Amino acid sequence: MDLEPQASAAAAAAADLRTPEGFRQAALAHRRGLFRVAARMLDTQAAEDALQEAFARAFAARHRYRGDASPFAWLCAVLLNVCRDELRSRSLKRRLRLDRMVEPGEAPARDAGPRQRVEAAERAARLREAIGALPRAQREALILVSLEGVPVRDAAQALGSSEAAVWQALSRGRATLRARLAEVKP
Repeated sequence: MDLEPQASAAAAAAADLRTPEGFRQAALAHRRGLFRVAARMLDTQAAEDALQEAFARAFAARHRYRGDASPFAWLCAVLLNVCRDELRSRSLKRRLRLDRMVEPGEAPARDAGPRQRVEAAERAARLREAIGALPRAQREALILVSLEGVPVRDAAQALGSSEAAVWQALSRGRATLRARLAEVKP
């Protein structure tokens, strides 16, 4: 999650998404975190388009926000639907395309030698492939909670499921990842 100044985070949490100004505050406060979710679901090039589409859809539907979910969870639910639509349109129902496992613009360690960089790239590729092969519920729970640090409560709201279902998806997803990655260890 973003490390924002407490004042803007508090304002965003208290914002009423139904008003244009409240929506703007929440969108600005959560933009980076939402972008990272989109970049992990799609790729960094498509993430910006998906985020803009999600903001447009959410703004048009802001009157349906009831306030029972946090603004981040509600916006994240809209974003996940946009990402799912994009994946469906690409006919990639079971395969996830992630551009990178590191943050956009983050470079590998400069003091790493060529061998270490190649090994790190291979590990990242195996991890991307393993995450991409997970069932949708496990993949989305893993991305939100484990990779992005979204609280389970907010992830459950964003995914439209219970906290228990998110915990179960996380547990199964992590076990599957461990097994798949252990199979390919050199």
